[in-house]
Amino acid sequence: MVTPMKAYCPILAVLLGALSFSSVARAEDPRKAQADAFFEEGVKLHNADREADALERFKKAYALYPAPNTLMAQARAEHLLGRPLEAIRHYREALKNPLLHPKNGDLARQYIAELEVRTARVSVTGPSGAKFSIFGETLRLPLDAPVDVEPGTFLVHADLDGKVLQGTILAVAGKLVVLELKPKDDSAAPRATTASPPTTEPPPIAPSTPSTRMIVSGAFLAGGLAALGLGVGFGVTSTASTSDAKGLRSATPGLCASPGGACDVYKSKADDADHQATLSTIGYIAAGALAATAVTLFVFWPSGSEGHEPSRSARLAPSLGPGFAGFSSQFAF
Repeated sequence: MVTPMKAYCPILAVLLGALSFSSVARAEDPRKAQADAFFEEGVKLHNADREADALERFKKAYALYPAPNTLMAQARAEHLLGRPLEAIRHYREALKNPLLHPKNGDLARQYIAELEVRTARVSVTGPSGAKFSIFGETLRLPLDAPVDVEPGTFLVHADLDGKVLQGTILAVAGKLVVLELKPKDDSAAPRATTASPPTTEPPPIAPSTPSTRMIVSGAFLAGGLAALGLGVGFGVTSTASTSDAKGLRSATPGLCASPGGACDVYKSKADDADHQATLSTIGYIAAGALAATAVTLFVFWPSGSEGHEPSRSARLAPSLGPGFAGFSSQFAF
């Protein structure tokens, strides 16, 4: 937020300069009256700390009637809104015009000195006539002054009668550096000029393949399902044999009073039922053991054993949060 005194004084000088020739200008150009109206609205909004709205009014005024004092007001609004690159460029442009109010000239030089420590300057060299764009400003060589840019490393492309030129520069805040535009390739086709960091294509994503952990865990799980099926099958057979033995005994009183015959059949069925019940129990136990092994291998597979696949491991880690503290089990991926 800008203090009232700090906001008012610079704009007051701009207003005095902008209105000093207003009576003559209004008689000669009707656009000047409309521009003055937008300008005065901008000053009121500026003094009310509505800087974004003020900037829009100053832009409209300058578009209607490009007076240097109006451009100075626009630059100051950009400065206060945290747009140093736009502000310093407009301060410099306003200073070039001899109609700029002397007080505004002094303020522009003061603000430029403040912004130069936050921006960088680039002196661009290369073949005469080369056209390029840098941070939204389209220019052609030779330049009459260095260019204000944001600090950083960037690549500039230029066009010279269909030939592509380029140059890379590291712009440092508060420093003046030189950017030389050189031919990129005599056979290269012309392209749009930009000022942005070079980009690289991401590597192709390799198709995924089943991991060793998944294969081994799946094999144990399949074995568990097979064992479960055998357990169920032997259980059904055991139940059938037991039912047959009980039916034979009920139908023949005194079945085993004497050896041989029906008594031997009964004993055989009873023995088969016990044997199949035992195999069914073994199948259930094996199924449970194999399924547990599959889950354990999948979750606790050793780190680093999957090549480039992200490893997964379990660990006990302290937990801390609002109202509680303790330990928690975590999986690392």
